[in-house]
Amino acid sequence: MNSGGGPFRLGVEHGVWCVGCCVGLMVVLVLAASMSLAAAAIVGGVVFVQKVLPLGETTARLTGAVLLASAAVVTVALA
Repeated sequence: MNSGGGPFRLGVEHGVWCVGCCVGLMVVLVLAASMSLAAAAIVGGVVFVQKVLPLGETTARLTGAVLLASAAVVTVALA
């Protein structure tokens, strides 16, 4: 008995989930690469560290704190 479409449907479902999950990161990397390959490499390196190293969640929180602090510094500098 066929229970829902087989391997093709499963592949499409996984593909749609992957695009939905990662579309923001893909857009950021494309935009960063269009401005500077070094910026794209830094973003890619940060994502790599968060996904591969055992302290991924801690690294993600640290990255968020650094980005918020950087935003505050830029806001104060421009005010």
